[in-house]
Formats: sequence, structure tokens, C-alpha cells
Amino acid sequence: VMCCVGGATVLMCGLVGRRLGGNRTGLAVALVAAVFPDFWIRDGLVVAEPLAILIVVTCVYLAFGWTTRIAWPAVIVYGILIGLETLTRPEIVPVLVVIAVFSLRKNGLVRALGRVAVFLVVGTLIVAPWTAYNSSRFQNTVVVSNNLGSTLMGANCLASYYSNSLIGYDALSCTQSAVTKAEMTTSDESVISSRLTSQAIAFALHHPARLAVVVVYRELWFLGLYRPGYVATLGALGGQPVWATWVQAVSMWICLPLALIGWWRLRKKIASNSILAMLTINSFVVAGIFVGHWRYRITLDVAVVLVLGLMIDYLRTTRKNEHELTETTLTT
Repeated sequence: VMCCVGGATVLMCGLVGRRLGGNRTGLAVALVAAVFPDFWIRDGLVVAEPLAILIVVTCVYLAFGWTTRIAWPAVIVYGILIGLETLTRPEIVPVLVVIAVFSLRKNGLVRALGRVAVFLVVGTLIVAPWTAYNSSRFQNTVVVSNNLGSTLMGANCLASYYSNSLIGYDALSCTQSAVTKAEMTTSDESVISSRLTSQAIAFALHHPARLAVVVVYRELWFLGLYRPGYVATLGALGGQPVWATWVQAVSMWICLPLALIGWWRLRKKIASNSILAMLTINSFVVAGIFVGHWRYRITLDVAVVLVLGLMIDYLRTTRKNEHELTETTLTT
């Protein structure tokens, strides 16, 4: 199943590239997607990220098509994808909604808002059965999961704010301590998550001066520029080979600067390059709010793959044109 998901991601990346620049561009983007480590590295772990990447790429494909026309089936499919992404990686949903609004705005404000309302309703219907099921199991409302509390608690405590080794990262000891304390009075996961969320927010509000420094370190962790060896160790505990984590780190150090250079050179040639900027910014915002986990790179990874594919095709086309111009000059 995960191989099929990964293959579908490569296919959809190729289709997005073709929509942006034609068949050759699509092939270039698909090639980059097939070898880009962040896309395939987690397939063997059977986790949420590969499916989330596929959903994001498909949404981007639909959104690029809305710059010229709006098809109701595509709007409904977008709503289904929004619902599925909510059940997969909910932190990505806001940027997908913003991208849809941005893409639909050229077709008139009223029509755009109508389409947005439709796909939001469809997305809500997709999530509703799971939320309803959770209402029968937990005391508090649980829309998707109970992981928010533990995520915020680990990222907002003494260790993650003042420890040189864990500043800006996820301090598991803080989470475990808070959970153990909460379990002394309740066994309901939703109540525990709510308490951890409140404690984490309160801690952040009581340390505003330190928060700015922590956010900087979160971004350094996110880019693999701070203690990548520690991340590799944690990845090994989760089943990911150490070499694979280092491949992720090195590929991001190389690919992100190249993508930024490519985006700058092609900024006037890429249709709807604002969408690529939104995808990039979203990942950095999520990492800054929560923690610098590499799994939050999903939207950044999609933008990097698309830009690198476009850059490869652009360089190939430019080199071909220069070669033809030289031959024509020599012949003349």
C-alpha cells in the first residue's frame, strides 16, 4: 500500500509539473520526486507522512487548474482531500484552504466563496464520523486526536526552553512527567491532553522573552542545522535507519538552497508561484509554533520538488536553445 502511495505521489508531481510547463517539465518534476529522500524515506515505516504528501500534491494540482476555470467535481474532490488531510496531518489543512481561496479568487469573490463553502462542508462530512465516534469514548470533544497536548507540553517546558541540548526541540521527559501527574486523577485521554495543552500555553506565556530564542532554535532543528546526530538517534529508535536520517539531512542542506535560487530565477516564469511560497512558509510557521520535527517539512518538500523540477527543465531548455543558436550562427 505504501509503495502505491509513493508511486501515486510521483505521478501527481509529474502531472503538476506538466500543468505548469508541459510534458518535459512534468517528467523532470516526477524524476525529482522519485529520488527526493523526504518523499520515500518513511514509506517503510508505514506512517502518516507519505499519504499526507500525496494529498498535498493532489490539492496543488487542482488549485493550479482553478486559475483558468472552476469545475464542481474538482471542488468536491478538494473537499474530500481536505477531510482526509484533517485525519492525516491536520496542521496542513489551513494552508490548503488558503491556497484554494487564492486560486479561486480570480473567478469572482462570490463564486469563490461559494466554492470554498462547498469544499469545507464536504471536508467536514468526511471528518464527522470519526469525531462522532470519539464523542462516545472521551469526556471532551476530540475532533481528530489527543496528541496536541503532548506535542505542546514537550515543546514548552524548562528543558525545551533552557537546556542547551534540547532547546527548541521536544523534551520527552517533560511530556512523560506531565502525563504521569495527570493520570493520578483521570484516565481520560482527552482530559489529559486538555490539561497538558493548558500547562504548555501557560508556560509559554510566562516566558515570552525566551520564546523568541526557542523559535529560532526550532527552525534550526527543522532545517537539520542543530544536532542532526541526535535526530538520527531518535529516528533509529522509531525504526528509521541512521543512514536514512543523514540522507534526509544532507539532501535538505543541498536541495533547499538550490530551490531558493531556482525560485528566484524563475519567479517571473512560474505560474502561481505564490502557491509555492505559501507551501514553503507554512512549514516554517508550523515548526515555529510547535517544534522543529522534520515531519513538518511536508509542504516545504512539495515546493522544493516542484521548483527543482522546473529548474532542471529550464536549464535543459536554455542549454538546448543556446546550442541551436550557436549552430545557426556557425552555419550562417
